[in-house]
Amino acid sequence: QGGLVGVLELTTSDEFRTIYVEPGSHEEAWWLDVSPDSRLLATAHVDAVVIRDAANGNPLATVPVRDCRSVQFEADGSGLITSGLQGLEFWPVTISAHDGKEALAMGKGRILQEGKTFIEAALGDRGRWVAAAQKSSGSVELHEIVHPLNTFTLTQFPNIESVTATADMHWVAGGSWYGNGVKVWNVPDRRLERDLSF
Repeated sequence: QGGLVGVLELTTSDEFRTIYVEPGSHEEAWWLDVSPDSRLLATAHVDAVVIRDAANGNPLATVPVRDCRSVQFEADGSGLITSGLQGLEFWPVTISAHDGKEALAMGKGRILQEGKTFIEAALGDRGRWVAAAQKSSGSVELHEIVHPLNTFTLTQFPNIESVTATADMHWVAGGSWYGNGVKVWNVPDRRLERDLSF
């Protein structure tokens, strides 16, 4: 918010840390994710995705993705999934040791889906699948990350922007920015299960 990213520990603690982002270094902040080992942060900005040291917020690597709306670490920390105006992409992350120090390197991105505008995305099934909100079509697209052509769509939600999934990807829920309510889909049966209006 306002160019600042905060980290909140969800255990018994009175600590709240503000991660400093140098003014002018990046445009806005859309998303933050924490690596499975809690050592890294990924922040999505309008101009790039940045991998940071969770202990001090220092940038370690920059991923050239513009207009990224969400970024998430794979369940094993081996890569990132980015979702945004450029589409869906997978970015390998490698951590190696040199002279007693660890170095982080980003591999070349692999396109999962391009030519479409996505907003938020969610991982499930131990990182096998990604569900992404496709606002213009009012749908959620699901892609198997290793085999991205294995894909299907859940529909019936105009202006969907937010999406989340259970760990096993059995259920996917979505919401819109200006709309009302939440829709919940049964993924194995590929049907709308609940329309929660409020």
